[in-house]
Amino acid sequence: VVLLDFAKAQGELGWLTQPYGKGWDLLQNVLNDSLIYIYSVCNVLEGEQENWLRTNWIYRGVAQRIFIELQFTVRDCNSFPTAGGGSCKETFNLYYAESDVDYGTNFQKRQFKKIDTIAPDEITVQDDFASRNVKLNVEVRSVGPLRRKGFYLAFQDLGACVALLSVRIYYKRCPAVLRGMARFPETVAGVDSQTLAKVQGTCVEEAVADQAPALHCNADGEWLVPIGECLCRAGYEKVGESCQACPPGSFKATVSLSGCQPCPPHTLPSPAAAAACPCQDGFFRAPADPPADPCTRPPSPPQGVTAVGLGATVQLRWSPPADPGGRGDVTYSITCEQCWPESGECRPCDGGVRYSQTPRGLTGTGVTVTDLEPHVNYTFTVEARNGVSTYSHHRSVATTTISVNQTEPPRVTSVSLDGRTATSLVLSWTVPPRQQSRVWKYEVTYSKKVDENSYSVLRCEGTSVTLPKLSPATAYVVRVQALTQDGHGAYSPQHEFETLPEDKPFMIITEYMENGALDKFLREKEGEFGVIQLVGMLRGIAAGMKYLANMNYVHRDLAARNILVNSNLVCKVSDFGLSRVLEDDPEATYTTSGGKIPIRWTAPEAISYRKFTSASDVWSYGIVMWEVMSYGERPYWELSNHEVMKAINEGFRLPAPLDCPSAIYQLMMQCWQQERSRRPKFADIVSILDKLIRAPESLKALADFDPRVSIRLPSTSGSEGVPFRSVPEWLESIRMPQYTEHFMASGYSTIEKVLQMTTDDIKKIGVRLPGHQKRIAYSLLGLQEQVGAGGVPI
Repeated sequence: VVLLDFAKAQGELGWLTQPYGKGWDLLQNVLNDSLIYIYSVCNVLEGEQENWLRTNWIYRGVAQRIFIELQFTVRDCNSFPTAGGGSCKETFNLYYAESDVDYGTNFQKRQFKKIDTIAPDEITVQDDFASRNVKLNVEVRSVGPLRRKGFYLAFQDLGACVALLSVRIYYKRCPAVLRGMARFPETVAGVDSQTLAKVQGTCVEEAVADQAPALHCNADGEWLVPIGECLCRAGYEKVGESCQACPPGSFKATVSLSGCQPCPPHTLPSPAAAAACPCQDGFFRAPADPPADPCTRPPSPPQGVTAVGLGATVQLRWSPPADPGGRGDVTYSITCEQCWPESGECRPCDGGVRYSQTPRGLTGTGVTVTDLEPHVNYTFTVEARNGVSTYSHHRSVATTTISVNQTEPPRVTSVSLDGRTATSLVLSWTVPPRQQSRVWKYEVTYSKKVDENSYSVLRCEGTSVTLPKLSPATAYVVRVQALTQDGHGAYSPQHEFETLPEDKPFMIITEYMENGALDKFLREKEGEFGVIQLVGMLRGIAAGMKYLANMNYVHRDLAARNILVNSNLVCKVSDFGLSRVLEDDPEATYTTSGGKIPIRWTAPEAISYRKFTSASDVWSYGIVMWEVMSYGERPYWELSNHEVMKAINEGFRLPAPLDCPSAIYQLMMQCWQQERSRRPKFADIVSILDKLIRAPESLKALADFDPRVSIRLPSTSGSEGVPFRSVPEWLESIRMPQYTEHFMASGYSTIEKVLQMTTDDIKKIGVRLPGHQKRIAYSLLGLQEQVGAGGVPI
C-alpha cells in the first residue's frame, strides 16, 4: 500500500529544504522523452556542505513497518576539476522522525534518526554525459516498528552531486485469501522477519472448523504456516473452496472431506443436503448401523420347529429363517405355555421348567427342556429376532405343541437351609405344586464332605427335615429325591451345608481404610502435605477422641500407629485392645494391675500410678500431634524408656517439629501439662483446631526450636557417653550413614567442621528429604549446644 509516490506528484509536494535556496532544489528534466520533476543538489565546488531535504508529514495509518524505495543518480567526483578541495562525496544519508502532529516548517535535526547511508551501485561519469547515458540507481530501505500517527523522511547531503528521481513509501500486507474453505481478511504484514501475525479464518458457508483455521502473515506480505482447516457439514461436500449440498439421491453422514455417496439399497431417494437416506417402509436402521449400509428388516420366522419328548424332557429343534432380513445378528427366544386337557386351563410355564440354555438371545438352533409335568400339553414358541426387530410391530414366530404323558416321579428342584446348630441342620425343599400329591415320601441322603463314601439316609413325609447328631463345624453334602408308587425320582442337585462351631465366634467388622496406619503413611508421604491438611488430620483424630470421651471410654493406647487413614485423608481412631469404660463421673479413673504400657505416649501419672483417665488420653494426643507434624518421627528418638520417664519428670518436653506452627506447638504443650486437671478437654481441642482451620493466617507463625525445653538428643555422644570422634560414627548413630559421602565430598570431614554447619548447609550438600534434614539438624543442634556448654571437647 503506497503512502507516498514523489514521481506521480508532478512536483507539487513542496518539501522543506535547509538551508533554504542553497542546497536541494526542485528541477524539471526529461527522462525517456517524458518531463519529470527531480530534487537535485550539486554543491561539490563550495567546500564543506550539509544540505537537508525533508518530506511533508506522512500519515502512517495501519502500517507498522514502511519500505522506502529511492531512484537516484550520483555523479562521479572525478568528473569535477577541483571538487571543492576534497569535500566531494558520492553518498547521501537517509533519516526519519516520528510524530503525532504535523510540525509544518519547524525543522529540528535532533529529532531525526539515521536509517542508512545510501551509496550508488553505479555512478555517472564524464563520458556518460556526452552519450546522455544516465546511470539510474534503485535502493530500498525499511523502518519499523512505527508507533506514532505519522512520520517525516529527510535526506542529508554532505557534498555529493545527487538527483532524486523517485521516492516511493509503502507498506506490505497479506491479501485477502480463501484457503482451505476458510476466508482470511487482508492483513498488515508483521513488523519484522521474526514476527508472524496470526490471523483467524472464517469458514465458508456450510463448513465448520475441525480445528480453528489460522494463517500467519510475515513481514513480506506472504501467508505462511497454515493451522487447522474447515470441513463441510454432513449433507455437504467440498467443491473447490466451497461446500455444496449433496444432490437428491445422495448423502454425506459426517463432517469430513469425503464426498457425497449414492443412497444404499432399501432406502428412499433423499432430498438435497441429506445426512442420511430414509429407509423404505418395512425396513429399518439400528443405531449402530452406518448410514452407508443398506436398510434391513426383521427376519422371517424360524423354519421346521420340532419337539421330541422323552419322559419329562423335550428336545426342541428348528432351522434358521429363510430371510435373515439382510443382517447377520439373528437370535432366538423361546416362550412356553402349558395346558391341562381335563380343565382346558392354559397359562405360561412356571419356573419349574428348566432350559439347557437361557431361553433369550440364543444363537444356536436347538435347546433341551426338562422338568416337565405329566399329562400336560406344552406349546413352545420360537421367535427369530435381529437388530431391527424392536422397530417392527410384527413378530417372526413359529410354534410347536407336545403332550407329556410320562409317569416319572417328580424331581426335587431346590434344597435350602432353614436353620442350624452345632449338631443339626434344618432343611426344606420344593417340587412342582401339581406333582406334590403323587409323592409318597422323600429320601434324604447326607454325608460329611470329607468322607462322601460313608453316608446316612433319612426318610420323611413332608418337605422339611432336621438332620440330627452331626459333628460341629463340619461341612455336609446333601441330596433329596421324591418317592412315589411308581418308583424313585431323580436326585436333586447336590447341596453343601455346614454346622456351627461349638463356641460361637465373636467378630468385629471395621471400615476399610485404604492408606493404613497414620505413622507409616506419613513417613511414606513426607513433605507432601500442607499445614492445613495436617491440621485437618489432627482435627479428625480429636473429634474421634471427643466421641469416646463423651461415651466415658478411655483408650489407653492412643498413638499414630493406631490411627487409620482412608483415601480422603480422613483419620479414625482404632485398636481398642486396651480401651476401658469409666464410671459415669467426670473424675473417674481406671486402674490397671499389670501389663505393658506404651511409655513414650503415656502420661506421667499413668506410668507412675497406672491410673488412666481422659486426661491421660489428652497427653497421648499431644504426642500424636507431634508425630503428625514431624511426619511420623519416633517420639524421643532413640532414648530408652527409662531416659524418657526421667526427662519428663524433670520437666523436659519434645521440641517443636521443623516448620511447626506456633499455635499447634502451644496446644501440644497444653496437652503435656504435668497436672492433669490443667490439660484441655477433647471438646476444647476440637474447638481450637476448628478456629485455626477457619483462620489459616494464624498458622503462618512458626515455633522456634528452644534448647531450654529440649530433651537430650541421641546423637551427642556414643553409648558410653564418649563424644563422637568421626563424622561416619556420628551419622551411623542417627541412622543417616547414606550421607557420609555427601559430608566428605563437601569438605565436612571432621566433627569440628560439622559444628560450623547451618540448616542451609545441610540442604546444599545434597540432603533432599525434609525428614532427613530435620533429623540431622536436630542432632547437630544438640552437638552445638553441648559444645557451647563446655561438655564435649573436640
